Amino acid sequence: MSDVARRFQRLTVAAAGLAAALGLAIPAAAAQGATSGYTPSPNEWWMANWRVPQQAWPLTEGAGVTVGVLDTGVQASTPDLRGAVLRGADTLGDSGNGDRDFNTSQDGHGTGVAALIAGQGIGGGPVGIAPQAKILPVHVNYPGEARSPSQPASNMPSNTALASSPFR
Repeated sequence: MSDVARRFQRLTVAAAGLAAALGLAIPAAAAQGATSGYTPSPNEWWMANWRVPQQAWPLTEGAGVTVGVLDTGVQASTPDLRGAVLRGADTLGDSGNGDRDFNTSQDGHGTGVAALIAGQGIGGGPVGIAPQAKILPVHVNYPGEARSPSQPASNMPSNTALASSPFR
């Protein structure tokens, strides 16, 4: 078992223990190990390794959760993400709301990140770890460009800060 899988398993057990200690009810479906109607592709090895359908989905599939994706934008028209992408922001002045991915050479980095989080498994796309979550897209950079909090876009409000990613 990988380190990530062990950490996820410990986190799941800790969350269940905390819920029990606080007297929170664990849904009957979780107690019975029921899974949702989502079916990960065999190519989504992380779902099996992290045991997401067996350990996470019985507790939550992300309903009521909004995840911000600060990236190259998110292609909201992707079938796999329909209904999951909220109106976001474009910090670079492209007159958008983050719902267009500017990384077109690789099917969109921001779109890929969003699909790993909240993908529905429609049209050959992946099933995300939290398929009922909503995505708040924020266009903060173009492909191959890194911005840091000390180099905001010229049109960005002065009270806005960007987090820079260690991943390039």
